[in-house]
This record gives sequence, C-alpha cells and structure tokens, in this order.
Amino acid sequence: MKKEKNIQKQNIYTGSAKFQIILLLIFGVIAFWMLYKPTVGFNSEDEYPNIIPLTPQKIISFGGSPSKIKVGMYIRDVPEVDIVKGIFIADITVWFEFNPSFISLEKIGMFSFESAKIKYKSKPFTRIEGDNLVAYYNMRSEFSISLNYKYFPFDDHRISFALTNNALSPSEAIFQSSKYNFTINKEIIIPGWELVGKHIKTGYITDVFDPHDPKAKNTRPRVIFSMDLARAGVRHVVTILLPLLIIFFISLFTLSFNPYGHNAGNIVAISIASVSAVIAQRFVIESMSPRSGTFMISDNLFVLFLIGCSLIFVVNIFSKRIKGVYKNILAFVLNVFTLLTLAYILNPLF
Repeated sequence: MKKEKNIQKQNIYTGSAKFQIILLLIFGVIAFWMLYKPTVGFNSEDEYPNIIPLTPQKIISFGGSPSKIKVGMYIRDVPEVDIVKGIFIADITVWFEFNPSFISLEKIGMFSFESAKIKYKSKPFTRIEGDNLVAYYNMRSEFSISLNYKYFPFDDHRISFALTNNALSPSEAIFQSSKYNFTINKEIIIPGWELVGKHIKTGYITDVFDPHDPKAKNTRPRVIFSMDLARAGVRHVVTILLPLLIIFFISLFTLSFNPYGHNAGNIVAISIASVSAVIAQRFVIESMSPRSGTFMISDNLFVLFLIGCSLIFVVNIFSKRIKGVYKNILAFVLNVFTLLTLAYILNPLF
C-alpha cells in the first residue's frame, strides 16, 4: 500500500513524455515553416551610396545642354573578398562612350570610386564608334564595403561601386547606363556566396560647403553599379540554430523526468549542462559572426534559448514541489513563447 502511494506520488510530480514529444513535433513543423522563407529569400539592409536622380527638370535648372556619356563596368576577376572584414578586391574594366567634340578624354579619365583604393590603373585604350570615342581603363581596386549584418545568419548583401567624375558637372555631362552595361565574368567564384542580381543607378551628388550660401557647392555626375550576393547553402543557419534547438529540447525534456526516481539527480545536472552548452555555443556563434556593433539575429537567438534553458533550470531546482500537470503547462507555455519570439525575431525577413 505504501509502495503504491509512493508510485502515485511520483506520477503526480512527473510531466508527460508523450505530451513533450507531441509539442516537439508541432514546434518542429512550425519552426521549419518560419525558417524556410528567410533561408531562401534575399534579405539585405545594405544602403546605396548617396545619389540624386537626374530628372529633366533638374537638367534645365543646371542651365546647360549636357553631353551624354554611356558608362559600363566589367568585373574580370575577384582575387580577394572577405564579407566579414568588408574587403573586396577586384580586377575591373571601366569604359566610357562619349562624343570627344564636347568632352575631352583627359576629363573622362578623372573618375574615381568611393571608398576604394586604386592599386593599378592603365592608360586608356580607345576606339572610334561613329561620332563617339570609347575609352577603356583596366584597373585593380580594393573596395572597403560597409554592410549591414543585423540579419546574420540569414543575411544577404548588396555590394555597390560608386563611380564619380570630379572634373565634370551635370551641366556639362550626364552618365547613362543600364544593367546590360554591368557585366561580371561567369567564371568568378566567391566561396559561400552566389550572384543573384545586378542594379544600376545614375544621377549626381552635391557637396555643400556652406549651407548659408547656395552657390558654395560642388555637383558631379555619378553612377552606381550594384551586385546582389546571397548566401550559398544553409551552413551558417544550421551550425548556429540547430545546436541551440537540440540543447533547448533536451533541457525541456527534463520536465518529464521523475523527480523521485533513480534519475532524479540527473534533472538538475542536465539543466546545468544545457545552460553551459548554450553559453559554449556562444563562442561558436562569435567565431562565425561578422564584426558589428548592432544586435544581430544570431544574438537574439542566443539570448532567447539562454533564457529558456535558464528558466527550465530554475523550475527543476523545485521539481519535487511542482506537480506534473504544471510542468506540462510550463512546457506548453515555453514552446509557445519560443515560437512567438522566434516569429518576432524573423518578422523583418517575411
């Protein structure tokens, strides 16, 4: 009789393993659905360099009849790229098609790229096409790319190359281009990334020297060549998120352990090990993460699962005082809370 009472007492304070498994399956299906779109979609918050679109009204306000210059760029090779450090070294060819009767070749060659160190620039190679002259410049440039990493490890990036001619003004000449004038060698392979799109923007920029003097400014034509790079594969997502999920569910499953059985001592031990494992996973995340002063999705995921495992640890300390039905309710609440928080973290990617 006494033995039966002890067994009944043990069952009262033991959570349901079947209920935990059902919750795990439901959680897995919903989490997979939430993670699918951020993984396959293009997610970038990288901003374009400064540029003002050139409208017909603007051209009239500049008071001139500008000559049209067609601009193009060809990326021949990428000897080095490090998205994490913000380094992009490329061998490129920049070309201009213009009327030499209005614009001199010397002025055409006075172009530069924003946030770039030109390591080599050839003399122009020229050829004539009708009334126009086409000038080619072979270059090697090291671009310092400033990227937004807040979506890491779901982040994709838009790398922009802003070309400006400091010797021209929009009243003299305007740049024209299209995505067909921006070409990339198909043999180029950037490990871990794949090219998914190209963009072109033309216009001008203005440097204001004195905000109180409308004439104290310098206006120059500009064209921006942009390439969209998406992460190839899901290695970063799996390496960061899967261990956190496994640790969390191992910790959560301890709520179904019998606090009066022979495994009673393992409940708190597994909870402590789970919290320690989440903290250890932080070092893995840190080694894979880019340098950023802002909170990234990977940081939010770490905090979420650290809080979850810590709460389970606190509950397991008082495991012998909490009935099994309340443990089941707590398991349900933690699953719902984790899914809702995960949805909130990933919401900008939908």
